[in-house]
Amino acid sequence: MLDIHDFLAEKGGDPEAIKKSEKKRGKSGEIVDLIVALYKEWTIERFNLDAFNRELNAVQRDISAKIKEDIAPLLVRKRDIEERRRGAEALEAEKLGVLRQNLNTVGNIVHDSVPVSRNEEDNEVLRTWEPQGTVEKKDCLSHHELLLRLDGYDPERGVKVVGHRGYFLRNYGVLLSQALITLQDGNDEKYLIATSEQPISAFHSGEWFENPSEQLPIRYAGISSCYRRESGAHGKDTWGIFRVHQFEKVEQFLITSPESSWALFEEMISIAEEFYKSLSIPYRIVSIVSGALNNAASKKYDLEAWFPFQGEYKELVSCSNCTDYQSRNLEIRCGTKRSGDKEKKYVHCLNSTLCAVTRTLCCILENFQTSDGINIPEPLQAYMGGKTFIPFVKDLSSNKMCQKDKMQELVIVTGNIKKFEEIKEIFGSTVKLTRISLDLPEIQGEIHEIVLDKCKKAVDIVKKPVIVEDTCLFFTSFNGLPGPYIKWFLSSLGLDVTDNAQGLVRLLEAFPDKTAEAVCLFAYCKGPGDSVHIFEGRTLGSIVPARGPTVFGWDAIFQPLGCDQTYAEMGQTLKHTLSHRSKALTKLIAFLKHANNDV
Repeated sequence: MLDIHDFLAEKGGDPEAIKKSEKKRGKSGEIVDLIVALYKEWTIERFNLDAFNRELNAVQRDISAKIKEDIAPLLVRKRDIEERRRGAEALEAEKLGVLRQNLNTVGNIVHDSVPVSRNEEDNEVLRTWEPQGTVEKKDCLSHHELLLRLDGYDPERGVKVVGHRGYFLRNYGVLLSQALITLQDGNDEKYLIATSEQPISAFHSGEWFENPSEQLPIRYAGISSCYRRESGAHGKDTWGIFRVHQFEKVEQFLITSPESSWALFEEMISIAEEFYKSLSIPYRIVSIVSGALNNAASKKYDLEAWFPFQGEYKELVSCSNCTDYQSRNLEIRCGTKRSGDKEKKYVHCLNSTLCAVTRTLCCILENFQTSDGINIPEPLQAYMGGKTFIPFVKDLSSNKMCQKDKMQELVIVTGNIKKFEEIKEIFGSTVKLTRISLDLPEIQGEIHEIVLDKCKKAVDIVKKPVIVEDTCLFFTSFNGLPGPYIKWFLSSLGLDVTDNAQGLVRLLEAFPDKTAEAVCLFAYCKGPGDSVHIFEGRTLGSIVPARGPTVFGWDAIFQPLGCDQTYAEMGQTLKHTLSHRSKALTKLIAFLKHANNDV
């Protein structure tokens, strides 16, 4: 977390800079004023507690001085002070707990070079690389189809044994995975610290590097099994190992002095780049927008590799400079200890993926496929017994769900990449879903009429099977408004249309009834001139002050009926069972399965 003194102008802090940083993240800067007020409340209780401590110490000295005299009155006074002190101590601890709780919600100061946006479509592409002689792959297979043809993994038994997203690697799937873990450059000894970012950072907790020029930086490499609660409804996307609950990862972690951290940040991402260049994997480096940064990161780069089957870049590496956000919690300091120092100097902590094994394996399979099998990247051949090629040993005819020619292609019209990813996650691998952003004129009318008109216009432009989505909120206090006219309402009332969530909360401030209904409509049309089919999902809930990440629409302010979490606070699996969007999408998926008998 940030130092409390950073919030206090009288202590040399800059509260306005923190407010500006929070707004870059898509949050309200009001939390800064709240923290300052909470700090002042805590200092009062701390002062009272210190006064009791001083009074208690004075009484104890008097008792010691009068050991041979009657001290009964002093003992009575001591017990009285101790009792009042316990109350003051409890109140001070309560105030401090509330202060720390709010401090932990404030993110690191966003670096000036980070692109400011809440939309990940605005991530800045810094550079792109591909090996010489790269040829565009057409009619290629996806990684899960390739693994099946290599007999490299068994998804069905994996799901049977461990449930959703379970899998077994086998044969060359195992060998390729292990080759990525053990891949090294040159003839150095093979040695990796058997840990990952979080345990490594705690490895030095409470330590003080007095000679940073000699002791820092400290570079670690860690290999560990990682466990994630990946999003997606149960039973969806049971094949494929790109997004799974358990995977192996090689991680870079670095502790350094503040003066060197930004140069070393660039060095860490360059190490990852060299790794993927050695594998001849096309990639690009993007600077992540401010609204998508986690609280700890001041700046983050992603390395996104090219996946020919999907025809898109997908994240393989995340590299973050967390400055002193983590080291402050862990009390890892640097610099010479001097008596009377008022300002603590903390080390900077940086982390970067080197290789998330399953994702990298997926990328290799798609990029190195041929009509007969998989070419093995040259650096991995030494770890594969000198083998240069893995032939296909299985046909896909027995697993029609994985045949590309059986997968229906759908185009969804949306400019919101997070919404697209959520919809794609719910669909799973049963459909090849692509996205297009169209500026479609919107008619005035009921939501069904609006989405019907948009779908007709979209299919005339795209000329492929298309789906269009529209979402709205109906407030009980407003007799069903604002409906599809949220931005118009906010603008008319002079509220911030760039922050719908905050504006909607303010819209209901004067009304005791905060209940609302979230409604989602999907419209589907197979092609120009065909009928439009509409599917609706509804969820009752309440509008509450924002809780959880605020980067996805009004998820942070909508709390479904009977729940104690907003959409933004929920895990994706729970959200997909409750949300208005997933309810509508479930109906659409059922319709497509019935209509096509193979979606």
